[in-house]
Amino acid sequence: MLKKLFFFILLIAYVIAFAANKLLDKSVGFDYDMTLAYSRPTFEAEKKEEPSERIDWTLVNGRLLSAEKRKRAAWLVPLSKIFGYTPIVVTARPEIKGALFRAHVQRVYGIKPEDVYMTRDKSAVLAKRNVTVFFGDSDGDITEAQEAGIRAIRIRRADDDPYKENYNPGKYGEFVLPFSADHD
Repeated sequence: MLKKLFFFILLIAYVIAFAANKLLDKSVGFDYDMTLAYSRPTFEAEKKEEPSERIDWTLVNGRLLSAEKRKRAAWLVPLSKIFGYTPIVVTARPEIKGALFRAHVQRVYGIKPEDVYMTRDKSAVLAKRNVTVFFGDSDGDITEAQEAGIRAIRIRRADDDPYKENYNPGKYGEFVLPFSADHD
């Protein structure tokens, strides 16, 4: 009897939380590169095709997207939906080939194209979209979320990722998600 009562109360709490998050249009935000996707293979493939200092975003946001791998932290997207949140992606990638990139994010992660923002001003989007928590890998992701008054959670970069700039887990007092460094 006590067990049934406990599960009934738990179910009611879940329904209330889900409904509140939907009614209040709450969102959970995600950075894209090295947070949802291990995108290093995409950038390496781009460098092989276009060996220059500048990034060719028509390649990166276009046909090279298939080189990316999902990070294990991508399970947070369906989890946020279960609790009634709208998952959004806020990436610093430029708008070049934006429609292809958004279609890729929808196909791989189930996030609607209108919920994918390509901007350098992440804090403005996070504030505008009523984001409760933002997941990111870089120091910039963390500080932009904090500037918007939003809780930031650090996703660790893969241990074999050679890019260590702008990456100091825990430096800003953010929670660092354990076991998030690996990719599939």
